[in-house]
Amino acid sequence: MKKINSAHFIFLIFGASIVSLKTYPNLIVEFAGRDAWISVSFASVLFVVYFLYLINICLKSNQFNLVQIYTKALGKILGTFMIILLGLSLVFALVECGSVEGSSVKNHLLINTPIWYSLFFFFLAAFYSLKFNLNTIVIACIVGLSFTFIAGINLAFLTVKYKDLKYMFPMMANGFDKNFLMSIVKALALYSTIFIAFPYVDEVTDTKKLKKNSFIAMLIVAQMEIVAMHGLITTFGPERSLTILYPKVIQTQLVSLFHFLESGEFFVLLQIVGGWYIKYIVTSFSIICLLKNYNIDKKVLYFATPIIYFITYYISHDNNLLFNFIGNIIVWVYLINFCLIPLIIFTIYFLKFKYDKLT
Repeated sequence: MKKINSAHFIFLIFGASIVSLKTYPNLIVEFAGRDAWISVSFASVLFVVYFLYLINICLKSNQFNLVQIYTKALGKILGTFMIILLGLSLVFALVECGSVEGSSVKNHLLINTPIWYSLFFFFLAAFYSLKFNLNTIVIACIVGLSFTFIAGINLAFLTVKYKDLKYMFPMMANGFDKNFLMSIVKALALYSTIFIAFPYVDEVTDTKKLKKNSFIAMLIVAQMEIVAMHGLITTFGPERSLTILYPKVIQTQLVSLFHFLESGEFFVLLQIVGGWYIKYIVTSFSIICLLKNYNIDKKVLYFATPIIYFITYYISHDNNLLFNFIGNIIVWVYLINFCLIPLIIFTIYFLKFKYDKLT
């Protein structure tokens, strides 16, 4: 696997962390209401501090290999077990990518097309991408995300006239109650998918710039999520947005410009299909980065892909099942295995590193 630099790592962070929170913001709106953008702002600060904390430990200890950090902190047996749990969480992320992409395309873009059909081509493209090296995946991320960002900027301007600031008020009417705190927790759980990009850190050559470029990437991700959530609230209001399956798609259908551009669905097609495909391949190569530490060939993913396809189809064909899966399972898997456990393990690792240094 060829090495990358920290500028490439920025796009891997984008690919891993942007699309989940933008696709189903109602997980946050359900608890925070019109203050959802404020709770996302709080979660953004925690998310930046969390990831910089992990990067800082890597830089101070000069250890960037995730498997080595886990085994050093917990021992070989327990550390390997936790890596297996992390790998299973990455598989959950693959299922999420396929399920949400298939469901959103079926419900809003290709209504008469069976889910199994659109999923087939999604997984065919993802399967094909596994034959390439890391540099090719990084190029795909750069190109795909560049088009996605352009689409997002266009939509931001095109939807301004449909937004009404009255939906924002009164702000923080209920204060910091348990629902608001729950919304922060769920936003942080969706943000924690940034950890999907962490196995790539060992492939970065210019580690001196890693902290700076990671910080830049996280600021960009945070402002995108806050602006997107604010735009959703000011377009529909909290009550209306909760009645829509994928509110960002419906938001773009309002767009009409000079009676020529009648909707923004083309832009959302780029964001949904492109965004979830990029997250899928970034997650797949994250698994490959872990597997190479155990000298396991990436071909195991070839055999796993059909299994993931059938699980994805089973979950995505029923919207209630899908959103129960996301809201009651996926977010907690992410919070535990991508946020809480790494935080504990990295802290233990750093304490052991400091102790060994003193002795």
